[in-house]
Amino acid sequence: MSIASKDLYDLVGGITRDDYLTAISVIELEFDVDDPYREVDLSGIQCFQNLTSLTLIGQSFKDISPISALKNIQEITLLNTSVVSIDSFKNLSKIKE
Repeated sequence: MSIASKDLYDLVGGITRDDYLTAISVIELEFDVDDPYREVDLSGIQCFQNLTSLTLIGQSFKDISPISALKNIQEITLLNTSVVSIDSFKNLSKIKE
């Protein structure tokens, strides 16, 4: 089993392994981190293979290329982020327009 990046694991709440395994089976996630001096590393998000909806809120989100590993993602919401490129969305065939 792959372990998510420290940033992603911290966002999920520093939980037990069993709780973490339950968490990665969710289909909808919302992260709200609005610290312009901290960049959240989304490496490891590929563990959330059942994820269909993702919301990222805040200036801490800049590089969202790891999202391209989410094959079941259908909806991505970016609010007040520092994201400069959404090129990683090109290969996500299930995204709803």
